[in-house]
Amino acid sequence: MDHIKIFQSYGNAQLYLFHKKFKEAIKEFYIVLTNFPDMKNHLIKQIMICHNENNDFQSAIKIGNDILQKDPNSPSIILEIVKSYISDGDTERAKEHLTKLLSIWEDADEEYLRFQDAKKLWKELNTVKEPA
Repeated sequence: MDHIKIFQSYGNAQLYLFHKKFKEAIKEFYIVLTNFPDMKNHLIKQIMICHNENNDFQSAIKIGNDILQKDPNSPSIILEIVKSYISDGDTERAKEHLTKLLSIWEDADEEYLRFQDAKKLWKELNTVKEPA
């Protein structure tokens, strides 16, 4: 039952992510991606999370931008790339992507957690901070 073995890789990836073993998690997510390309956006998002948690923001940004070339309206990828840009200190690009994301989600339910997360990020990026 070879097709079931892939679930072990996905489970291992999640465990590695939980235990902050990001390089190992990335390897496992890529194994799953090789066998389940239909899950590409979800798996790439997970890989981006691993890179962000490992403070490798440029890798997360590159992977995210590669996906956005083929699927420019992928909200989960856009949200994760926004987080990458913020963490990397590039607030202007984060704002660009966040604006696009909020336009995609303009009719989203207020209770939708990712929409709430995006609005919170928008507010943080657009709040003027007074000098100390």
